[in-house]
Amino acid sequence: MSRADHDRLVLVAALGDCNGPLGAALLDEIANQIVESSSVRCAAVIALAKRVGIRASETLARALESRSGEVKDCAVASLAAVGDDRAWEPVLQRLRTILGRKTRDYVALDPTDVEFCVAYLGRHLERAIDRHDRVVSVIHRRWDRLDVIEWRWFHSYWPACDPTSRAPAVAPAPERLQNWAQGRVLVPSF
Repeated sequence: MSRADHDRLVLVAALGDCNGPLGAALLDEIANQIVESSSVRCAAVIALAKRVGIRASETLARALESRSGEVKDCAVASLAAVGDDRAWEPVLQRLRTILGRKTRDYVALDPTDVEFCVAYLGRHLERAIDRHDRVVSVIHRRWDRLDVIEWRWFHSYWPACDPTSRAPAVAPAPERLQNWAQGRVLVPSF
């Protein structure tokens, strides 16, 4: 990354920790510009979520349409922290895509893209009666694609997703999932 790109990334990320009337509009514009680097667009997505919360939902949902996996992952993480339920179907599809790969190309991160997808989906189960079963079914079918970090997360936050669990099919507490995501996404940049 060039010095200029790095400086731009730092500046965009810092806008998430600022106040004022112009920053949110600028972040919205940057988040969905194809000419920007994925890193800068990611910084804009997270900064916008930090700055305006649930009002960023439309921009975050649009960011899921990006060609960049990095931008999609930042959008899902931000949706898990602050988003409304408008992106539920696209996030479920993102989860299926991630778990459908023969190999997952990531270093064991904590938290993972799967955890953020499921945290978002779990926060918005109340809208349709079948949502709980749909998420649990996806996880059951792909349990072997998860790593130990993710298994631990599921045991802590949504035990019914573990196909070997005898836990009742109880939905997770939306507030707990949101608090978990916010503690990982909405942290000060500096």
